[in-house]
Amino acid sequence: MNSYKSYIVIIAMLVTLAVPVTSVAQDNWEKPAGGIENAQVVIEKDKIISLRPVSRRFKAIQLEIPQAKPLAISFQLKETADSLPSLQVIVRPRTMKDQELDKFYGLNAKVGGGNYKSAYALINASTKRNDEYFLNGYFNHYSSGIGPVNGSAAGEWTTIIGGSGKYFLNNSTLYSNVNFKNHTYGIYGYDPNIFDNLGLLPENKQKLNVVSFNIGLADNNLDNNIDHNLNLGINYLINNNDLDAIEPNPLDPLEYSEFIYSITYDFKARLDDNWGLSTVVDYTGITQSTPGVSNLGRRFGQLKPVLSYKLNQFVFSAGININHVLDPIIKANNLSQFRFFPVASIDYEISAKHHARIAMDGGVEKISVNSIIEENPYISQDVLVNNNISDFAGLLNLEGEIATNLGYKIGYMYKHYDRMMFYKNNTVDTARFDVVYDEGGTSLNKFSLGLNYVVNDNLNLSAGGAYNIYNTIDIAEAWHRPAFEVDFTSNFTIAKKLHGHITYFLLNGIKAENSAGQIKTLDTIHDLNVGLNLSLTERAGIFIDVMNVLGSNYQLYNNYPVKGFQVVGGLSFRF
Repeated sequence: MNSYKSYIVIIAMLVTLAVPVTSVAQDNWEKPAGGIENAQVVIEKDKIISLRPVSRRFKAIQLEIPQAKPLAISFQLKETADSLPSLQVIVRPRTMKDQELDKFYGLNAKVGGGNYKSAYALINASTKRNDEYFLNGYFNHYSSGIGPVNGSAAGEWTTIIGGSGKYFLNNSTLYSNVNFKNHTYGIYGYDPNIFDNLGLLPENKQKLNVVSFNIGLADNNLDNNIDHNLNLGINYLINNNDLDAIEPNPLDPLEYSEFIYSITYDFKARLDDNWGLSTVVDYTGITQSTPGVSNLGRRFGQLKPVLSYKLNQFVFSAGININHVLDPIIKANNLSQFRFFPVASIDYEISAKHHARIAMDGGVEKISVNSIIEENPYISQDVLVNNNISDFAGLLNLEGEIATNLGYKIGYMYKHYDRMMFYKNNTVDTARFDVVYDEGGTSLNKFSLGLNYVVNDNLNLSAGGAYNIYNTIDIAEAWHRPAFEVDFTSNFTIAKKLHGHITYFLLNGIKAENSAGQIKTLDTIHDLNVGLNLSLTERAGIFIDVMNVLGSNYQLYNNYPVKGFQVVGGLSFRF
């Protein structure tokens, strides 16, 4: 599609909503109607099922289908407000007191396919035979036999199998889940200037298997002013490669693995009507192994107590974030393993519809091979991973309700990093990315705006935008980080049985380095997605999702064009 048509679509969206803005929510104050929402939260107290907060920004599709998306690390740099614990510790009412839970059984399934020789299946089964436990199992598969270039060499196959459960005790909830994921995909981002003369590209497949398990104990006693959660988690990743005869870097190891264990404890207490206390405790160990090459271990410990006080329309908080970090960089440079970061914030309720906040924070951001692969699966085989370290973060926020059902948020964030990670193309194998660190001190200034408008029960609109200014010291550019971000989301109901959604995102100013060592700016990214769900009966329906409607083979990562116009559709069932 011609580029001018893309800009017409963008202009139409922005005119509709007046301004582009970023929807980043704060969870410690009451939202007005139409207020900005960034997560779905259902509190678990006294047998209420809970969902983890999930960011809605740049969610390009509602289905569990792997699809190109913005760089997660760029958009998941924690807002300072989100990294601070809740300041007003309030015990929630017993919403289900003396109410028996009916037994239920549920089975939801979706099957379908689309272009790029794709196949899709989702099965989710749940049961609750009594009010003492809840069980859930799921299966999800997506595959595309061919990719955007080089046929099957750029194909992708993902299968996820897992289950979870909750057992409700008198004053606590015991919960657990286990998950297995197999992800196989082609490494196809080779520089055409190097391989065009060969007449074909290498057909290399990367195969990842990830097993994760966690078990925890959460408080559900509403008769006290204390809330706590203890969790033990394990994650094991193993990588195998299927290399062909012309692999550009045959010295790359063929296999590596990563083992992660973590113990976390969250505690919140309301001391009286004005005082509150919250504490986070975390201990995480990571071992990265390459057979016959290396076996590197990293450790991370955290203790973060924060005390809060409410005075009229103000809430003041102060605390300290104590981190213990042991990794190869710290050991090689004989650096201190302990770091201390002050934590403070002031919240002010201007009126019933407007709220302001100023906050500061800092800390170590845990990074693992698994978390990197989730956002950039094309990293080099011998990558050595270390944590990001933010020595200071500051935040200014103003949010509220402009008119009935129309919410806004204006924000400014400054972060300074002692160490920050970026992705850069490997100079030998251009289809792989090295993880490079700026240890001289990266700074980020982020300006953001946001709107959310609930038109009626059948239509809601939200839009976001942000401008990022990076300043790096040890590296030339903030590789593969966007300077400008825009997103738009709408959920709507056309008829009683016909629902849909529209999402769009734009990224601009992403820098990369080509094989000649020259800095290049990747083309502006436009991604528009539309989905419809039609209920045929109470138990059956059809769905269709059209991704990348504009048909652009844009690049989020240098040399990696994404799939163009893509359609996935099929049948849905509920029993």
